[in-house]
Amino acid sequence: MAIIFGVIAFLFLVNSLPVFAQVILGERLNHPVDGGILWLDNKPLFGQNKTIRGVTVCLAGGMAAFSLLGHHWLLGGIASAFVVAGDLTSSFIKRRLNVPFGGDQFPLDHLLESLFPVLFLFSIRFVNWAQVIVIVISFILVAYPVTLWWKHT
Repeated sequence: MAIIFGVIAFLFLVNSLPVFAQVILGERLNHPVDGGILWLDNKPLFGQNKTIRGVTVCLAGGMAAFSLLGHHWLLGGIASAFVVAGDLTSSFIKRRLNVPFGGDQFPLDHLLESLFPVLFLFSIRFVNWAQVIVIVISFILVAYPVTLWWKHT
């Protein structure tokens, strides 16, 4: 049970770091990951909300968090990279679906950014299948209302 709570806490931390970085840094270091390029459909690849600043704090914070949880920092870095990959994939899909920047799309908003890193942790036998299911569902069911609350405060 402790591993489930640890992974969920890790996911919450890594996903919240870009928000806190934006609050603290404002517009500083606010450069889009996609450089503003458009995909084949003339829509942004990811959009202006996915920034180098956000990716950087996710990776650094994830490495630090995993270390604090008593695990190797490199696992945290890889898991964080999967969080970022899931988030960017969700943004890519949302742009194709014409969801406005910052718009909500349940459960897509939190599914891939939790599933990708948890599947990585499963692949190295850090968690089992039952834990994968519990972690992803728990994360989605808690993160979605928290995100809505944060956006409307």
